[in-house]
Amino acid sequence: MVGDGAAVELGGSWDFSIDRPNIYSLEYKLKPDCDGTLNPLETGVDESWVETYQGDAGIPLTPESMKYYWIAAEFNLSAPINDLELVVDSTYFEKAYLNGKDLGESAPTTLWDYQNRAWEIGSKAVAGRNTLLLRVKPSPYNAANVRIFPVTITEPVVLRGSFAIDVGGKLTAMPGEIRTGDWGVQGFPHFAGTGIYRNTFTWKDGDALISADCGRDVVEVLVDGASLGMRAWGRRQYLAKNLTAGEHKIVVRITNTLGGILRRPYSGQPVSEIPECGLLSPLKIIEVHR
Repeated sequence: MVGDGAAVELGGSWDFSIDRPNIYSLEYKLKPDCDGTLNPLETGVDESWVETYQGDAGIPLTPESMKYYWIAAEFNLSAPINDLELVVDSTYFEKAYLNGKDLGESAPTTLWDYQNRAWEIGSKAVAGRNTLLLRVKPSPYNAANVRIFPVTITEPVVLRGSFAIDVGGKLTAMPGEIRTGDWGVQGFPHFAGTGIYRNTFTWKDGDALISADCGRDVVEVLVDGASLGMRAWGRRQYLAKNLTAGEHKIVVRITNTLGGILRRPYSGQPVSEIPECGLLSPLKIIEVHR
């Protein structure tokens, strides 16, 4: 904290938590299975598999051209994560194998769509490298007589659970605090939900104007447990009236979107950059005279 009780800047580290599990969208390779006979559990993943970029395989994924296609992905854990889940788009993702073992039936869930499906993998994933294989039916909406959108693009394959992501892409333990600045580079590049910052500041007394730099996200500020309002656009400024002299608790709740994992419009192009999220610079608190 920097200031004299009449003008305060809260930068540096803040206590931090999130209101729901973190998510991480995996990059993956893909291979068509035209007649349904491919078995990558036996043949492995080689150079014939197609590298995708944000789900774009660059080849038509149509029910006329293939019975299935397979997706191969990897992820690394610093330690087991009890609540880890694998989330996919729909029941078109028919089969999933983790480290060569069949995950069985998926369960309904909702992350970006009400048709999403999930597998519990916390009890099965191991510390270190893990491999995923998924067998997928081409969407019937890619059929020649109905398609209106690009047919080369697949849906996200997402991990969900209590973890952060380090700079090398490894899943690590959740931090208890982060610094001001983009939360994406501090372990939450794909998170969609509410990040909750907590801190304290000392004030002499009287009214204060609180300004938060949080990009384009929805922001709510609370002082001593009382909400000062929520802003979805315009300046993220909040008036705290009649503060007493002494220490006060402040909470900043920042809610973003699914822009970290849903980066393409239905047309397929362009691929959006992941927006910066979080408390992007020190919070400013200044005295207000009435």
